[in-house]
Amino acid sequence: MVKYILLLFFSCKMFAQYPILTDSIKQPGIYSNFEEFKQNKPSIKLSNPIIYKQVKYGGLGSSNSKTAYAIDIQKDESREIGDVFGFCDGKNFYFIASEYTDIYFPNKIHNFNFYKVEYVGKLCFYDAVQNSGPNSGTIATLATVVIDINTGEINLLSKSYLKQLLIEKPELLEKFKKQENKYDHLKEYLREYLKE
Repeated sequence: MVKYILLLFFSCKMFAQYPILTDSIKQPGIYSNFEEFKQNKPSIKLSNPIIYKQVKYGGLGSSNSKTAYAIDIQKDESREIGDVFGFCDGKNFYFIASEYTDIYFPNKIHNFNFYKVEYVGKLCFYDAVQNSGPNSGTIATLATVVIDINTGEINLLSKSYLKQLLIEKPELLEKFKKQENKYDHLKEYLREYLKE
């Protein structure tokens, strides 16, 4: 029993050790990879303004849109920098759109393919327009992207993924199983799961 308590203690402690979670100042800049984000050490200075535009989703005739972000930089300069994970303005974080980034999404900083992160903790999450990938077909949809701060693993928030998380909180899992219209409540349960 003591062994399990110590393991739980060290697991919780491990999350708190990442500078991005403990530093009071979030360094503005461009993250080449997830490790730079975790360490709060962007390798590229943010010297151009962050710009945004509305990206539509939901198919023909839909008025749904989501704000997507990019950096106001020349394409050739952006290509020279290469693929990036995201960027920070010193207050907000902007991450890539999808778990399928390497295959389907261009993640150059001049492309409007970055979205403002809603929550940073043991999991980070944000909504992003998904217009490619194996499950989206041809209609752009809005999905919640979840990133594990410990591993950098990226998942889309789904009922099955949420159930895997909720195993750690059996009462919340049972409540979710009884929830009607589960898809409409995924983020609500994710937020509840992340409460300490």
